[in-house]
Amino acid sequence: MNRLIFAISFLFLTNFCFGEKSKVDSLNHALSLEQDDFKKVDILAQLSEQCELIDNLKYASSSLSLIHKLKKTTKDTSLYNHLLAQEAGAYSFIGAYYGENNYYDNNKFYNSEKSVAYYTKSLQIYQQLKLWNKINDAYGFIDNLHVRTGNSYLQLLTYKSAIEFGKSNNNKIFVARYIYRLATFYARLGDFAKAMQYAEEGVALEKQINDPKRLAKGYELAGDLFARIKQEQKAIEFYHKSLEEYRKNNDSSQNVYVYFGLGTTYAKINNYDEANRYLKQALSLVDSSRGKNAFYLEVIVEIGRLEYQFGNYTAAFHYHQKALADCENSGFPGGIAVSSHELAKDLFRLKKFADAKKYAEKALAVKKSIASVEQIMGTEKLCYKIDSALGNHQSALLHYIEFTKLQNKLNLDEVQKSSIKDDLNKKFEQEKEKEQILLQRKEAEVAQEFKQQKLIRNSLLIGVVLLLLLAAIILRNYFIKKKHSTELVIKNNEILEQKHLIEEKQNEILDSIAYAKRLQHAILPPQEFVSAHLTNNFIFYRPKDIVAGDFYWAEKMNDLFFIAAADSTGHGVPGALVSIVCSNALNRAMKEFNLKETGKILDKTRELVVETFEKSASDVKDGMDISLLCIDLKNKTICWSGANNPLWYIQNNALISIKADKQPIGKTDAPKPFTTHVIELKEATTFYLFTDGLADQFGGPKGKKFKYKKFEELLLSIHEKPMQEQLAIIDLELNNWKGNLEQVDDICVIGIKM
Repeated sequence: MNRLIFAISFLFLTNFCFGEKSKVDSLNHALSLEQDDFKKVDILAQLSEQCELIDNLKYASSSLSLIHKLKKTTKDTSLYNHLLAQEAGAYSFIGAYYGENNYYDNNKFYNSEKSVAYYTKSLQIYQQLKLWNKINDAYGFIDNLHVRTGNSYLQLLTYKSAIEFGKSNNNKIFVARYIYRLATFYARLGDFAKAMQYAEEGVALEKQINDPKRLAKGYELAGDLFARIKQEQKAIEFYHKSLEEYRKNNDSSQNVYVYFGLGTTYAKINNYDEANRYLKQALSLVDSSRGKNAFYLEVIVEIGRLEYQFGNYTAAFHYHQKALADCENSGFPGGIAVSSHELAKDLFRLKKFADAKKYAEKALAVKKSIASVEQIMGTEKLCYKIDSALGNHQSALLHYIEFTKLQNKLNLDEVQKSSIKDDLNKKFEQEKEKEQILLQRKEAEVAQEFKQQKLIRNSLLIGVVLLLLLAAIILRNYFIKKKHSTELVIKNNEILEQKHLIEEKQNEILDSIAYAKRLQHAILPPQEFVSAHLTNNFIFYRPKDIVAGDFYWAEKMNDLFFIAAADSTGHGVPGALVSIVCSNALNRAMKEFNLKETGKILDKTRELVVETFEKSASDVKDGMDISLLCIDLKNKTICWSGANNPLWYIQNNALISIKADKQPIGKTDAPKPFTTHVIELKEATTFYLFTDGLADQFGGPKGKKFKYKKFEELLLSIHEKPMQEQLAIIDLELNNWKGNLEQVDDICVIGIKM
């Protein structure tokens, strides 16, 4: 705890404003004269690094514009990779702008989501280039943002993501670094079992790395962690392992910290001799090699605490008095606070209450500006005891009240830690359930195919057995016939049991698919949500099977309302799986990447879908066709984009069709950016979004397709009717056309009257 206060004493802020301004002016002048775009990118990167934080967005955005232009024409691999590195750097500077600028407003953190998004873009490029130091920096920035916003779940996911990336690239040093951070994370939450697990896992990995210096440091870090979670024997074991490794490699530069850890740990288990021996060794090393720095003062204070612990109050007083004198000479406020507190304790035990009060109040005054709640609470309690001993009951009461307030706050912090830990466990259980559901779906498909093969095999086997039994019955005499009749009854019972088993398994499969239907419906927006924003609408949705490849999607962003009809590859269970991937990609494109233009939303959705399926070892070209409409509810304007599926709308009794881009949302040979169409909105306009299911349905007198021409005529004949009546007419028309024929595909039609 006190190491933090000593560290604060050494943090000084140096201001070079005039020098930095001069650099920025020089770079701006160089930028204005430079003609080469590649050199401009480099100058802009320097400007982003040297400028005030508020200017990061300006310079980094200019850099990105140039980089994106140059990437289209740059063929040289090294130049292209240099551009990628500069692009990642620009994203980092923008991330810093959103993460640091306007940092607090009424104690509420702002812009963290944008900051994380830009740092994530930067991280992805650095991962592509395998720039490990930059990768570590990016993870560190993201982790820091999650710490500031108090989002422990995202902080934990960041560590796990880093570990997974390190493992996939066989970088054990990188993995070990984040395993130690996981151990510290769980120790801070009070989950000591997991903290110990990850600490030991980190040491085991250091042994595989086989770098003696790293292994020694790993043992030291593990010792620090076990000491922190009150596993003193384990801590001592790892500290000694660390010393042994340092000795093997003739490296004693780090021994001072190990000696200090051993000294403080032996003190915790009341072993004075060992604690004193190791603390004195630490003191001799730090005094001779480093001078009187903060760590030297910390060792002095700990030796004084050891003497106090074993009742040697006069000796403790001399050590703490020496520490205070050095701290005051060096101007270390944290050291002054700690030393003064310890002196007050020593004098209290020596019954010099007036002097004790002077030092306690001095410690309290400094701690209130730099120390933690727990540290301030300890000094308030000490002041209460001293005033009580002096008979200053009113002052003692005030200190006791402050102590109680701080104690309640500390208890609340512990409750919050426990709540965070429970919330983390709950979230991971939910993620595990989702993974289990997807796994069960895949297993169900494999099991169904296996059961069909098994059923055919068993049927053939049973037929052969029955034929053999029948032949045996004909050839045998009466008694043998009687015996075999009994055997036949037994076999028939077995067959009946098999039949019941097959029926039971079939019901289980149907139940699983029915459950999958509920899961798929969970991604569809409720009718109430759509009607709350679009008063006159209908949604005609009829899957071919229990689950479907077709789906509809709607979301609202500020004054913009998005709605779409989509047709995923296939139908049934495979189509439903693809629809979940596509729906999730739409959500991410809008929410995570904050896209508002329909064409750009489809571009990003295609990128996310392709990225998802590229993880497969096989060549997966699944995706979807879609018609995506955006309605600006405030300005009454319409934007639309489509992948293979058109948009129809009716104005003045005329049907107008806007053709979609002839490419799917998925892997394609020559992808192009999707077009965003802006439509002038007039009164009494009805829009229709649809998939190809209705037009492709067979039926009628000759069993032919319904076709788009007949669909146009139907919509023109009903567009002036109320929306729910239109829905009923479409349903009736489809049923009459289909008759007794099977539905050939999923069907989705959405109508919106403005």
